Amino acid sequence: MIYFPDLIRAEKQRGISLSQKDRDEMLQQACLELAKRAMLGTGILPLCLILVFVGSDCFSVAPITSSVLCALMAIAVALRGFAVHRIMHRPEGQTERYLKILFRSSLAMAAIWGTVTALFIYYFFFDLPVVLILILSVGIGAGAISSFFIFRSLAVSYLCCAFLPGIVTAGLAGSPELLPVVAAMVFFIIFNTGQLKYWNEQYWDNLLTTNLYKMQTYRLSQSMMDLEVMMEKHRQRELDAESAESRMRQLFDYSFDGIVIADLAERVLDVNQTMLNFMTELADEVVGKRLREILREPESGKDSIADQLEKAKKGKTCSFSCWIRLKSSDYYVCINLRRVLWFDQQVLFITVRDRTDTVGTKNSRSFGHEPLTDSEVYMKAILQNIELPLYCKDLQGKYIAVNSTFEKICGKTRDQLKNQSDIDVFEENVANFFSFRDTEIMTTGESVEIEGTFQLGGQERNLLIHKFPLRNSEHMIYATAGICSDVSTLQKTLHAAQLANEAKSEFLASMSHELRTPMHSILCFARLGEKRAALGDWSKLESYFKMIVTSGDLLLELLNDLLDLSTLESLPVCSDFREHDLGEDVGKIVSEFLAMTDERNITLSYQKPQFPLLSSYNQIRIYQVLRNLIANALKFSSAGQEIYIDIGTDHIEVDQEIRPAWKVRIVDHGIGIEDDQLERVFEKFAQGSKASNAGAGVGLGLAICKRIIEDHKGKIWAEQNEPSGAIFTFLLPFSEGEEVSG
Repeated sequence: MIYFPDLIRAEKQRGISLSQKDRDEMLQQACLELAKRAMLGTGILPLCLILVFVGSDCFSVAPITSSVLCALMAIAVALRGFAVHRIMHRPEGQTERYLKILFRSSLAMAAIWGTVTALFIYYFFFDLPVVLILILSVGIGAGAISSFFIFRSLAVSYLCCAFLPGIVTAGLAGSPELLPVVAAMVFFIIFNTGQLKYWNEQYWDNLLTTNLYKMQTYRLSQSMMDLEVMMEKHRQRELDAESAESRMRQLFDYSFDGIVIADLAERVLDVNQTMLNFMTELADEVVGKRLREILREPESGKDSIADQLEKAKKGKTCSFSCWIRLKSSDYYVCINLRRVLWFDQQVLFITVRDRTDTVGTKNSRSFGHEPLTDSEVYMKAILQNIELPLYCKDLQGKYIAVNSTFEKICGKTRDQLKNQSDIDVFEENVANFFSFRDTEIMTTGESVEIEGTFQLGGQERNLLIHKFPLRNSEHMIYATAGICSDVSTLQKTLHAAQLANEAKSEFLASMSHELRTPMHSILCFARLGEKRAALGDWSKLESYFKMIVTSGDLLLELLNDLLDLSTLESLPVCSDFREHDLGEDVGKIVSEFLAMTDERNITLSYQKPQFPLLSSYNQIRIYQVLRNLIANALKFSSAGQEIYIDIGTDHIEVDQEIRPAWKVRIVDHGIGIEDDQLERVFEKFAQGSKASNAGAGVGLGLAICKRIIEDHKGKIWAEQNEPSGAIFTFLLPFSEGEEVSG
């Protein structure tokens, strides 16, 4: 790259030192800026030359000189344009040659213009062409300052080449009239040189500042990227460490030997799952205890582990076999003790291997090669016929027999389970559940029960397993077995039985009370009537007979409700549906109650529609619903109150299809129903608290109505009638093809 002192000068002023790479990048940027600024001047200067020659008589005065100058100007313009184009379109690092061409062609153009200026001064003095060229010279000089201030030496050289020939020519002419012209041009050169110095320093200082910011930004960006890479590597190392720790923990827990890690003060720091299976305790219950609390020697044992622990603390590796007590059971174990470094801490590393039932294990290995014993025959018969899920496993924890019920709950076939351990065929949590405390059963010979909830066979199951050992004729344990029970099913069955028992008790208590009351009244008034008849007091007999009739009607109503309930429960749905006029049938039932309402001073209102309300239903059953609802309204209404019935239209969903329906409402102003009892009153033997206090029946009437209406694909519900009373509403679908009219 061409050496330019402007950048070196700016570096010294700022007190910094750039690398050669950074300096080359800045110079390349300055060259591109110079080429962009030089584009305009490449065309302006030849245009000014053409203007001068056209506006003067220069070709006639000095034709050869003028022609030579024009030819030279054309060559210089071509070279300058070529250099500008190549600088702007060549790759970085290849601009040095074209920059030299730009410098020299620009100076050549300035020298040609200066020669033209001198030529005009010499020939024309103060004629119009001289004034014109002086004005153009000033403009060209100012343009040079604004175009070439990036490199000060080029700008100064350009000014000198453009103005010195004219100054020298004016001086040699010796004319006093040219002295102001000479002075003006000299002043112009001096002034623009000073202005050029300020612009040049500002440009390079700004360029240097901008590039420094860019470099700092780039370095900061690189630092951020490096930091992100470091953080990602650190995060990956953490994940790898967690994964390795998880794998190590799995190996630790699945070890065949029990492992205990304790500090030198004999306090437990960690245990694996195998050791917890020995102890039948949770890890939180063991961690923090002293070794001698969990590895207690039996009272009858002769071997002691206290001395072995002390030797291990001193760095000796100890291996020995002895009887120890874990919880309440004795085990004959092989123990290995040694002191190791564990997470920058000296600890005792203890492995415990159970050797209690070595003889039983040997016998179990040969069990498969012996002929079947009676107990095995019995076991196979039980497996084939028992309905509860049942399995058998050998002492290695592999399945040797299962029944079909166990296959169903596990979703595994007998062939898939045979000779496989729990971990081979089940998920980890299920495998741990089925194998939990198996070692304890084999060593102690005692049965255990465990309960757990998990996904098994595509369903969530809550199983209770009773595990027990199987012994051969020598009373040696050769296998374990388990009988499973689905706790959730048992609980549901028990709950259903309890509800049925409670319902039965409630029903018997209610019915005994309700039947006893009218029967007691009948007998009481019958005895009184018998006495009055003997005395001949006929005036009281009429009232007694009325009370007997009333009590008999109540008893008959109770018996009818019970018979209706029995009939409805024995038949799946109502049948014998025919098309009837619902409005006319409602009027018939209302007329049955008019005598009763007059006697009790209650108004029963119903406005029969002027057109038929056709619907398909069992007429006897709908009569029963209407009688029950109207009787229910009368039962809880007082003298002077009104009951009215109306029929409108609504819609109901039948077999996932919205159909029009007749809407029948029975509205009373009686005691009403509590908000929380509006749905419960339709259950069998259910009554609102207000109805119970008012001496209602056993609560079967509304349950019967609900059953009948639902058999007709209808709907029935109860509402509050503010401020008092209740509204019972039921819907019956229109007949097929029926449309709303009226």
